[in-house]
Amino acid sequence: MGENSLQFWIIPIISLIIIMGIIFPYVLYYQNTVVYPNATIELDEIKKMSCVEITARNSIGSYWIPDNGKFARDKVQDCKDAAIALKKELRTIRNNATHQEKLDAGFTKLWFGVYDHPKLPFSITPTQVIILPGTMINPELFPKQLDVIIGYNNTIKWTNLDDTPYFIIANHDEFGTGLIKPNETSSFTIYESGTYGYYAKPWLTGTITVIDP
Repeated sequence: MGENSLQFWIIPIISLIIIMGIIFPYVLYYQNTVVYPNATIELDEIKKMSCVEITARNSIGSYWIPDNGKFARDKVQDCKDAAIALKKELRTIRNNATHQEKLDAGFTKLWFGVYDHPKLPFSITPTQVIILPGTMINPELFPKQLDVIIGYNNTIKWTNLDDTPYFIIANHDEFGTGLIKPNETSSFTIYESGTYGYYAKPWLTGTITVIDP
């Protein structure tokens, strides 16, 4: 019985050895003539690619060898780290450097000590206007007059701290808000330079000067 079993397995084992003898040389040939040469070309291309291009390439998720994928991901991470370091350096310059040092670093003066940089742009920061608490007869706006810069703080945010609702309406209908109930807010962004008068009630008025940098 044992001899019959051994004879039964001899043919499959020999067949497997023959198949492996055929496949293994082919795999080696494919690795040496296709994979590694293409991986070398791919690595040279990755070294020349920008981080944006590599990020797009990474979305495909296919490289000739895993080492190329790791090299690409490491390069993108290095770019991210460098960008974070540059922004930190630019913020330090913007906050602490002299006017000339800011200009030398590539900053542009916008207005009243406000500086912008192409690699560190200001986000649009809402400018606050508060309807102060008071009677329905004599509430106040704070501040009543604003100077804002397009691209910096040209979004105006009105907050109603009074006990009655208001509409904000420009004198010539350039902008307006919905009903602002007590303890609620409403915002509007002004993109055109100029001086705008507005009112919430006939006696509750304000002025916004919008500056194009």
